[in-house]
Amino acid sequence: MSWPSYPRYNDSGVEWLGRVPSGWAVSPLKNVATVFPSSVDKHSHDNEIPVQLCNYTDVYKNERISGALDFMKATATPEEIKKFTLKQGDTIITKDSETADDIGISAYVEETLPDVLCGYHLSVVRPLPGLDGRFVKRLFDSHYLKASMEVSANGLTRVGLGQYAIDNLNIPLPPPDEQLQIADFLEAETAKIDALIAKQEHLIATLREDRTATITHAVTKGLDPTVDMVQPHNSELPACPKHWTLLISLKRLAEVQTGLTLGKSVDPAEAVDVPYLRVANVQTSGVNLDEVKTVAVHRSELKRYLLRDGDVLMTEGGDIDKLGRGCVWSGEIAPCIHQNHVFAVRCSDALSGDFLVYLLDTAVARNYFFMTAKKTTNLASTNSTTLGAFTFSLPPRAEQDEIVDHLNERCAGLDALIAKANAVITVLREYRAALITDAVTGKIDVRGAVA
Repeated sequence: MSWPSYPRYNDSGVEWLGRVPSGWAVSPLKNVATVFPSSVDKHSHDNEIPVQLCNYTDVYKNERISGALDFMKATATPEEIKKFTLKQGDTIITKDSETADDIGISAYVEETLPDVLCGYHLSVVRPLPGLDGRFVKRLFDSHYLKASMEVSANGLTRVGLGQYAIDNLNIPLPPPDEQLQIADFLEAETAKIDALIAKQEHLIATLREDRTATITHAVTKGLDPTVDMVQPHNSELPACPKHWTLLISLKRLAEVQTGLTLGKSVDPAEAVDVPYLRVANVQTSGVNLDEVKTVAVHRSELKRYLLRDGDVLMTEGGDIDKLGRGCVWSGEIAPCIHQNHVFAVRCSDALSGDFLVYLLDTAVARNYFFMTAKKTTNLASTNSTTLGAFTFSLPPRAEQDEIVDHLNERCAGLDALIAKANAVITVLREYRAALITDAVTGKIDVRGAVA
């Protein structure tokens, strides 16, 4: 569906914003809202007052903040409670992250939450009279403001927005009644788009369940239904073919190489600039090389962190559903190293790296890493010792290769369907973001679009 333009426009005076409808203003954010970064960390202290904390992941994963969320427990001073308690109409934004495109992620506070405070790494944007909080949230969702924030961000290993940069973001400012109409319109239209996205996500979840079941059966029971099976003694592992090696740990079959810790100072005379892989590069679908950063490493340490063709890359932490999954490094960049949040598992001849990747995608592995993970709110982590202790039943190497070939064929069709659904989601999200941008910048006139 298309919407009309406004009858008349004026130059906004802001290059990236262009023209805005007649009757709209353009203002630095500080003139229409109070912006303050939080200083409340996640630690608890005996001499402070118990509170709940709305933290980075709460904002990153939710468009709206309400009392229905499960907040982290922490403590704060009376001054912090007075300043950072969440109020209805607030918009909370991420002010720093590992990448510039994760800055300015926003969530709207639907209700006043007397015992919930804004946490560290976040800023509160509290509208002054004449500015609607829901409109503010949609401004931060727009391409225009995201581009403005990316340009203003600074930093190396972690990028962020300073107070001055946030305060001086130039925002389009419709009259108050139009702000409400735009917010109502976007609430209705994004709900429709989100429903379509949810259907595709449900389809993907179903396909992934089918994929996991297919992999689990092949990797734990083999391909021949006529072989004799045996139940591993004193183990929750499923029955497996009798001729397999029972209950063998990963550390007996592979070396777990830990990565480089960033931030160390290196003598320039002894430094070598080398590409390195970080968590963002390691995806369940394979290695993502769209953005590969470099780091200065001492010559004497380079060999210690080098990746080899065939290494299985695994992340140390992240979302609980992704923890413990892996992908094979095929030597696309040489030399290349990895940071400490990425493990390189170097398999012996007895274990196929491709088989290990499939093994890590089974229900058995998912349960192991879930049960052994160190968990915080929405996130989890593991370590090299826990990874090395992962125990499973192992088929002979030739049989591993047969299973890999079988699964490559079976999973190809499922992966194609998943990719198609993801492509639909990408298009819907792009349309959603474009619609929000056009509405809040006045490129389309949605007055009266919502009854």
